[in-house]
Amino acid sequence: MCSNMTKPFADFKEDLRFFCSENAIDNDKISVVGVSKKKSLEDILELYKLGLRDFGENYAQELNEKSLALNSENIRWHFIGPIQTNKIGLIVKNSYLVHSVDREKVVKKMDLESKKINKIQKVLVQVNISGEASKSGISSGDVGEFVDFVDSFDNLELIGLMFMPNINQDKSSHIKEIIDSVALFESMKSKKRNIKVLSLGTSSDYKECIKEGSNLIRVGEILFGPRL
Repeated sequence: MCSNMTKPFADFKEDLRFFCSENAIDNDKISVVGVSKKKSLEDILELYKLGLRDFGENYAQELNEKSLALNSENIRWHFIGPIQTNKIGLIVKNSYLVHSVDREKVVKKMDLESKKINKIQKVLVQVNISGEASKSGISSGDVGEFVDFVDSFDNLELIGLMFMPNINQDKSSHIKEIIDSVALFESMKSKKRNIKVLSLGTSSDYKECIKEGSNLIRVGEILFGPRL
């Protein structure tokens, strides 16, 4: 039997609404993606019935299996994990939006796989704002050139940027990375009219990210409970 997520979801939605109201932010313009990796179909379906439509997966095979099992529902699947080139076909087949595009090889293959199924795949460029070697993403200094590269492919629609600031640091350093992420997004947005989505913020920092300018947050624990 799946856990009852009615109260946590209602509490989160009310908390988000109140926070946005207090900070003069339009709550309706904040997209919420439920990070559902390793979560059961029952839990996903429960949140879907409560009104959540966007779910994020990190693994192509798991995304494919869940998409097939829940294909009768109007779910928008987001791919938010590192991209393996041999799994791009599965990712394109199932994803509404791919957040983690960060290599030329991935871009070329994704365009090719999208063309095969006559699809225009919506994508975000992932930026490694913290410079951590362990994290995926384009370095801040290379974003402009890479954005132009992605934009040159007919079967890809670049609509924004994705960031993952380092949450394992002191608060002031973390906030600085959030502010730097927003500044880079705004810079790219001023040059490219198609850049509109800023994927920034998780369960632990979504309020700070929204306050600075994020319009899409990826939350897991706050909806599904702590990771096992």
